[in-house]
Amino acid sequence: MHRPTRWGAVVIALSACTSPAMEQALYAKQAMVGMSKADLLSCAGVPDRRISVGNQDFFTYVSRQIISYPSWGGYWGWPMYAADIAVFDCEATFTFRDGVVDRIVYGGRSGGANQLSQCYAIVQNCLGTGPQRPRSATGAEHHVSINPR
Repeated sequence: MHRPTRWGAVVIALSACTSPAMEQALYAKQAMVGMSKADLLSCAGVPDRRISVGNQDFFTYVSRQIISYPSWGGYWGWPMYAADIAVFDCEATFTFRDGVVDRIVYGGRSGGANQLSQCYAIVQNCLGTGPQRPRSATGAEHHVSINPR
């Protein structure tokens, strides 16, 4: 049976805090709605999986990070080094309707704050681009900035 270590307690305590990456991942779920396929492909790259069903397309991106935390112990006075390993993952599925992002759903095995922070790795390059509005009657383009700063 696996016994939690001090490092494990630290990870759990820190995961309860919100992070800028977590906040940005949540923000992206609304901010990226309306983004075109071409813009998403340009900022996030080629998806790991894609499927079309009826008039909807689904792009799924996967991000995983494996972290090793040192833990110390000993047996009869002999030092022993071991590692606690944590896996953080996110699967972000973008649903397209009429060629633009209609919805973003995050999933994965890690869940919670760790998952959201890992989801940021998928959307971070897209947060400065955002959807574009159609040209006005004068022909000038209007861009919507989705960077909250």
